[in-house]
Amino acid sequence: MTEQTDDMHPDQNDNSREEFREICKNLPDLIKSVIERFSLVDEQLMGLYATTTVVGALMPNVMINYADKINYPALMTIFIFPPASGKGNLSLIRGLLSKINQHLMKENNKIFREHQVRMDVYKQEVKQRVAKAVPERPQMPLILAPGNITSAKLIEQLSDNGPGNMLVIYETEIDVFGISAKKGEHGAQNSTILRQAFHFETISQARKTNSELLVAECPKLCVILTGTINQAMNLFPSNSDGLLSRFLVVSGPGSSKWIDVKPSPNSRSLNEEFEKISEEFLIMWNFFKNVNVEVKFTDNQWKNINDFGIEKLAICHFTGEDAASLAKRHGNMITRIASIFTMLNFYQNQLKVDEIFCNDIDFNTAMWMVNRSFESSLKLFQELPGRRDSRISSTRIKFFESLPYKFELKYIYELFPNMAQRTIQRRLKEFVDLGLIIRTKNGQYEKTEVANLAMAHWID
Repeated sequence: MTEQTDDMHPDQNDNSREEFREICKNLPDLIKSVIERFSLVDEQLMGLYATTTVVGALMPNVMINYADKINYPALMTIFIFPPASGKGNLSLIRGLLSKINQHLMKENNKIFREHQVRMDVYKQEVKQRVAKAVPERPQMPLILAPGNITSAKLIEQLSDNGPGNMLVIYETEIDVFGISAKKGEHGAQNSTILRQAFHFETISQARKTNSELLVAECPKLCVILTGTINQAMNLFPSNSDGLLSRFLVVSGPGSSKWIDVKPSPNSRSLNEEFEKISEEFLIMWNFFKNVNVEVKFTDNQWKNINDFGIEKLAICHFTGEDAASLAKRHGNMITRIASIFTMLNFYQNQLKVDEIFCNDIDFNTAMWMVNRSFESSLKLFQELPGRRDSRISSTRIKFFESLPYKFELKYIYELFPNMAQRTIQRRLKEFVDLGLIIRTKNGQYEKTEVANLAMAHWID
């Protein structure tokens, strides 16, 4: 891998450069081959999330049973960095889908021409008054859709793609999608579509023209958007509608260091490098078209996911009621990312099985990525307009801080003589449900390790 520059760091959450190097060493070979083309850590970090999201779009029939519901490795990822911080290089990763899109467009052009012939015949039959039914518009699947898209067209494309094809919206400027989603009818339902698509819920729309009904069954939509914090505000006008919680969030301060722009002698440009890799993506896309596999997880891995959820819910609890969705959906994202890595190993080894277990290396990498995203999501959540529950938050934090590490219920009654005993009991039960305290004996409690983690965030 290209050496990482010393003044860079992989994120704003004090993860060490060495830790990120270890993450990179353990990546599947295909993803590693992409991000090693970049020299800066911020670029490599963005490349890791973007490539993982893109690779997941090649696996429409890979299943994950999460909370007794079937999920697929479709991710939505947003990159928030200052101007001129390397976000533009993510357009190279979008090019990894170019060969697939060219193949689909060639097929679609052929299908469209055949449809036009049928329409010409139909028009002649109309003139001769022997016309039968109007030829149905053929389905024309794509893998890349523009961010500047109407809601109706987005539903139509998801319908065309069907459950057997994922659709990717990949824009290096958030404004292309974010602002269009606010302009009247143009993209008025785009936020709703994204929220439904994250859960693979059926999306439908009735149109007056020809009494047409569009139905996207089990839509599989991947989204990659990059931009600045101000642009992100256009996409997420509030923290209360839940759209933010569907996204992996990658953010950082960027670098102020000037990078040598002189081309490397006797080496291919990045465009040529990624053009070559895109050929492998076309091969992999063809491979996964007819692969139906369920990715499974060990009991210990499920325990880690549940522990993650308990810890993050505790952290979110006093941030605001709506923040809980960040913890819940990030837990889901762990399985999606881990399944992508697992299936890359499946592809590399050309396996022929209908179920496969995720190994601990891939699972731990997914956990690292999701932990980092959660921290960035929580910070963005706090910057967005919307509900904060600040009055309740400060009251409960003060109450919780007053609790000793170990205590008896009767002591808390004495500590808060002006608070109704029923209110005290209700709050203690709330803390027990969140995993912040445990009931050791009847009427006796003890704070948990999760409480320490939560308090560190609340104090910050």
